[in-house]
Amino acid sequence: MNHMGHDLQRGMSLRDECLIDIREVCRRTGMSKTSIHKKISEGIFPRASHRDGPRWVRWRLSDIMAWIANNQSKQ
Repeated sequence: MNHMGHDLQRGMSLRDECLIDIREVCRRTGMSKTSIHKKISEGIFPRASHRDGPRWVRWRLSDIMAWIANNQSKQ
């Protein structure tokens, strides 16, 4: 079974494994690029999971959604 098949068995949908760029991360979190990078350097925001050069940086949607859920419960 491939990697995605294991994720689907654990209840993760294909949509959750989408990769999103910094603009989409900003839109979903309501934070600026500067705030996101500051939180990454402080260790309180997920690092990008995929990099292919300095301009192609992507996060897993599931990581960002989990971060959002975790931080909404703290408010």
